[in-house]
Amino acid sequence: MTTKTRFPGIGVRVRNGAVCKDEWQGKRLGALAGAHAELTGGTRPHNIGAAIITAPLSLGAGLLIGLTRRTEASAFIVFADGTLHEHKVHGKSALAAAQRDTVKFNATASAAPAPQAATPVPSDQFTIADHERARRAGQAAMERVNQRPE
Repeated sequence: MTTKTRFPGIGVRVRNGAVCKDEWQGKRLGALAGAHAELTGGTRPHNIGAAIITAPLSLGAGLLIGLTRRTEASAFIVFADGTLHEHKVHGKSALAAAQRDTVKFNATASAAPAPQAATPVPSDQFTIADHERARRAGQAAMERVNQRPE
């Protein structure tokens, strides 16, 4: 069974412990375990193009500048292996959605089980494959001894 969770505010989805871009057949970005999302504070640059178009209609320059401001931010996801994914956020409602999804993503990532590391075999212990190779080598040596003419 596939488990999927979307976080459109930060541009990703989680599928079976992997974080992917929130697109059709989205590219795998990294593992969910150990990932962490952050959101930059929203900046509010002035939209000069809108100011020029609406200048003849405005009542004053102060009102015009206040009306032409927009909000921009960036959402970052840092993965346990050090890779980074950035998603641009534009507008107040998108910023609010990104803030919600950042908190939800971090909660999901903290609840994700850590990947199981392979247990290393101490060098002084034989593995099953080592035992099988030694058994076959012993059999081959016995066959050579038995085939020698006397």
